[in-house]
Amino acid sequence: MQFLKSQSSRSPLPFILAGATALSLVVTLPALIQPEVQSSTQITSARAATQTTADTPDRFIAIAQRTDSSVDPWEIGWAAMAGLGFLSGVSSLAIIYWWLRPHRLDARKRLRALESKLKDMEKYQLEINTIKRGLVEREASTTQKLLSINKQLAASQAGFREQLSKHDNLISTVTAKLIPPEPSALGLHPTPPPVSPADEVTADYSAAVQRNDRATIRELTVAGLNITQESEEAMTRGTSTSRTQLQVVTGGGSYLLIQRGGRHWLCPTAQTLESFTTNKPQKGIYDYEEQTSISFAELKKPAEVMQVDEGIWEVISKGIVLAPI
Repeated sequence: MQFLKSQSSRSPLPFILAGATALSLVVTLPALIQPEVQSSTQITSARAATQTTADTPDRFIAIAQRTDSSVDPWEIGWAAMAGLGFLSGVSSLAIIYWWLRPHRLDARKRLRALESKLKDMEKYQLEINTIKRGLVEREASTTQKLLSINKQLAASQAGFREQLSKHDNLISTVTAKLIPPEPSALGLHPTPPPVSPADEVTADYSAAVQRNDRATIRELTVAGLNITQESEEAMTRGTSTSRTQLQVVTGGGSYLLIQRGGRHWLCPTAQTLESFTTNKPQKGIYDYEEQTSISFAELKKPAEVMQVDEGIWEVISKGIVLAPI
């Protein structure tokens, strides 16, 4: 039944043939039975007539002749139909057998092929399980090795820390022995540290500004500088990522270039320094430190500049300006 269900989805031909066979048999069986019944009835009637008219042979002969000579057309039709139905049924059975046999053989072949593939799959499954067990065992072994290595590393790190601590203590002891004592402990007076060029420039410039000594300021100044147009535009756009550059100008300038100690320093003019009291522009030249003890801006450290081109100077170290809060 399962096989017939699987084949029914392919073609309705077997069921059509089976229906034709059943219909042929249903039509044929009555046709085969009816002539025999009619023949038996006629024979019985003839015998009865013979028994009742035994004394009249001529009548019996007439009845027999009438019985033999009367042929019913329906009997011939039923016989022909019965023969055709029987042949049709046999033909349908033969066709059904012819159609089903190759499919059954093909199904058996496919079943045997599936059984073979199933055995192969079971074999592969066993191999996969074996590989999986091997991987699990190897993973467990690797985990154990990693744990052991981590323990060894932890122990080694603890030993290294202990040795490093001992070395640090030893270095501290040796350093304490090598450092000379303070001069005051030996009764000596330490010499003051030398004044840096930046401090010298700050002191001379601040003194001249406080005295409003323009002559001294002119003597200290090498050239007057202004910020270049390119640096101004970059700072205005907020895209400046390089150092501020200044250019030499004639007849003034907002900043003064002063040379001291083989280096060049940048100080604001008196007017520019005075503007820092209320305005703290971020030009990349000075940083500002707010103080409560002063009323006017003061220069704490000049900016250091370096010449990068003819008449072009670049800030390499920003100065510091003290500004009131």
